Amino acid sequence: MRDSFTAPTQAQLDEAAAQARALAAAQAEREAREAQQAHAANSGGADGTSSAVTPRAEGDDYPWRDQLSDEQGGGLSPLRYYYRECVDFVAWRLNRDRGSTGPFIWNWATLTPGAGSAYAWAGQWATHGWRTSGTPVPGSVAWFTGNHVAYVQSVNSDGTVSLEEYNWGHSHAYNRRTIPASSVALFLYPPA
Repeated sequence: MRDSFTAPTQAQLDEAAAQARALAAAQAEREAREAQQAHAANSGGADGTSSAVTPRAEGDDYPWRDQLSDEQGGGLSPLRYYYRECVDFVAWRLNRDRGSTGPFIWNWATLTPGAGSAYAWAGQWATHGWRTSGTPVPGSVAWFTGNHVAYVQSVNSDGTVSLEEYNWGHSHAYNRRTIPASSVALFLYPPA
C-alpha cells in the first residue's frame, strides 16, 4: 500500500492512462449505442416497435438496466457500485423503499464504505449496528456467502422467500426466484 507522500511509478501512470483511454472508448461506444437505440425507438420498426431497447422484465424497476456492466467497460452508477451488479440493484431498492430518488441516501459511502463487494455487506451491517437476522422480512437483503445479495420481495407461508436480483449466475440481468429461506445465510434488515 502506498502512502500519500509517495509519487506513483511510471508503470502506474501508464496503467492509469491506459485505463482512461479504455473508459473513454467504452463511453463513446455506449453513447453511440444509446443514440442508435433512441433513433430506433423514435422511428420504430415495420410494426411500430423496436427491438433495439432491452425489454424491461416485469418487476424490474432498476433505472440503469441498459448501462454497460463493468466487464463490458461500464462504470459506476450514481450509487457508486458497478452497473447491473447485485449490490447496485439492492442499493437501488433500499433507496426506492425509503423514497430516495436523488441525492440517494444509501450508496457505497453510506452502506459499505471501503468494501463494495457483496461478501462484505454482512460485516458492514454489523459495523453500522444495523439489524440482521435468520428470519426474513419483505424489503430485507438476502445475503449469501458466495458473494451475492438479493432483495427479498416477499416471505411466503411455505417457508420460502421470493427474491429479486441482478447478476445471478453472472448474467448482469434482472432475475426473480423463490428459494427456501433456510438457504440464505443471513437477512440484513433495511438500515434505519
